[in-house]
Amino acid sequence: MVFVYLIGERIKIAMKLYSFDIFDTLVTRRVASPNGIFAIMQSILINKTNFSDFIKNNFYRIRIESEKLARKCIKRRFDINEISFDTIYSYIQNNYNLTSEQVDFLKNLEIATEINNMVPIEENISKLKELIKGGQRVVLISDMYLSEENIRKILVHVDSVFSDVKIYVSSEYKLRKSDGQLYIEVAKAENVEFCDWLHTGDNKNADIVQAKLLGIKTEYFKNKPLKPYEKFMLQDSNDNVFFQLTAGSARLARFIKPALNKDKYDFGASFAAPVLYNYVDYIIAQALERNLKTLYFVARDGYILKLIADRIISKKGLGLKTKYIYGSRLAWKLPTEDNFDVYLDRIFEEYKKFFEIPLVAVPLGVSPEDLCEMLGCKNINQKLSIEQQEKALEKFKTTPNLRQRLIDINKPKKEMLIAYLKQEIDFTEENIAFVDLDGSGKTQDIISEVLNEIKPCNVYFFYITNPLMEQKNRSIKLCYGIYRPHFYWVELLGRTTSGQTIGYKYEDNKVVPIMEEGIEKVMSKWGYNEYLEGLLAYTEFAIDAEIVNNMSFSHIDIYCKYFDYINKKLDRKTADILGSVPCTHVGSETQLKYSSAPYKLRRLLMEYLTSWKNLYPQPYLPFVSVARSSDRCKSFLKFKKKYPSLLDYIFTFTVDKFSGKAYADILGIRISCTHLYRRFSK
Repeated sequence: MVFVYLIGERIKIAMKLYSFDIFDTLVTRRVASPNGIFAIMQSILINKTNFSDFIKNNFYRIRIESEKLARKCIKRRFDINEISFDTIYSYIQNNYNLTSEQVDFLKNLEIATEINNMVPIEENISKLKELIKGGQRVVLISDMYLSEENIRKILVHVDSVFSDVKIYVSSEYKLRKSDGQLYIEVAKAENVEFCDWLHTGDNKNADIVQAKLLGIKTEYFKNKPLKPYEKFMLQDSNDNVFFQLTAGSARLARFIKPALNKDKYDFGASFAAPVLYNYVDYIIAQALERNLKTLYFVARDGYILKLIADRIISKKGLGLKTKYIYGSRLAWKLPTEDNFDVYLDRIFEEYKKFFEIPLVAVPLGVSPEDLCEMLGCKNINQKLSIEQQEKALEKFKTTPNLRQRLIDINKPKKEMLIAYLKQEIDFTEENIAFVDLDGSGKTQDIISEVLNEIKPCNVYFFYITNPLMEQKNRSIKLCYGIYRPHFYWVELLGRTTSGQTIGYKYEDNKVVPIMEEGIEKVMSKWGYNEYLEGLLAYTEFAIDAEIVNNMSFSHIDIYCKYFDYINKKLDRKTADILGSVPCTHVGSETQLKYSSAPYKLRRLLMEYLTSWKNLYPQPYLPFVSVARSSDRCKSFLKFKKKYPSLLDYIFTFTVDKFSGKAYADILGIRISCTHLYRRFSK
């Protein structure tokens, strides 16, 4: 008679024995690699006075090398392929002159660290429970130096179902799965034929190949490998506890939930989350140190940051309040008599390459039609050349009625801004703290002045980077990161489904923001919901890792590692996701459509020619553009970087401005390019 049963909504032919691998099949660790447990131990030992500095600073390496040495010696002396936990530590004791008390402490610490950092793989534990519930015979098989007793202690901490399941471990039988011998021993002990046995595991050799060679049926559980940027982070830094827990938390987030848009989920969980989480961790630490009571997260970049902060504050029971406040450069940076010239200079500089009347009208606070009339343009679709922009700027500065007109138009907006700030901000607090991602600090200085008009106060602003900003008396800028060029990629990580705040209005006796429309559907189509889900999944695992290990792994090195990766080793898949993040159609973001577009060979050639450089907007994120480009473009860029003078020798470009004629000289052969020059000069 053939018996069938249902498992995971699939019909299976019943076996006489079901076995599971343990580590990375039923349970997994909070760290990126199993050796990450030793990195945590090393971080704990730093504070222990009864160990030498050498042991405290090198335990990670000592633990790994001692295990390798023990395996080698035991194999050579006794021809045994497995060792025990006690054997490893006996080698450590003998080679580093440790006392019995010190060794016992280290052994207990390793077991405790394993227990604290072990999490269930629910998918497979559920299968195991279904089998046991159905009366099936289930055993666990592991190649591991730990004893059955210690493994059971670890497993029971995760789930009580493991209290009575039989465990076969290589350290006690001195036989391993990896060469098939432990399977043979289990078959004898369980009195089962190989053909009546189903084994599940994650190791292709030990759990699949060796089992199949004996005739055991297998189910391969595909583990979650590290992402390229996680491997880059851990390269030469496996002993870094911050890196281990960061990559480990991201890997766990990828374990727990299949997403409809897996790429965006994984990107949120593994790339965006580590950068933003560590920034928020820094903000919270600074807020507590400086006795700040409330953190005001500024739209839009503050939306995700607030979600992360709320979870950290709640889980850790911290005495901090948070609030989401609507603001932007468009809504906060308004012209006054005192700042008029600086205000105009910044707008005209910002839109220099993209000077379109409908775009520039928004930050000036006027309608496109009014701006068109002020500039004396024929229609709102007219694009102004650099020379025309300079004349327009001078006209605004030197024409009193135009100057006053702009100030008068924006005056009610400032009054509305003040009303909104009075409504939203608790002025009973001595210090007011805003959270943003990045900026120049100019808008923040303006809003600080406005707040001090309402009531004298210290105004703190948190930024992830740009410590070069000018510090003013009441406007205090706190920067998490060190200055790096091309940091615009961080802004892409803080997107949300709402548009920019354009201004404020009264609605039902309350001041509410006026929002840009049309971005929600675009972001949803991109995969924003999955992106956010992955990011918050990482957040939960990261908080748990910090709590169980009594540490914060917020560290500037993590931000720097991710920056270095996208600047030096960025893979095409990650580049495409970064480059595909939608941008809005208000303010400076209109420029970002050029920020990370793939290079075209024609564009590269044009940019190389001095006369045409200004005709092509430079990317904000050149490393993203390069990663998304064709191999031919990459080869050109490498050649240009390596042999700049040779390229000049091979290819030169000249323009006779009087006649408007243009020529390209390729190895001394002159070719007329007048038609191309005129085309791209328009």
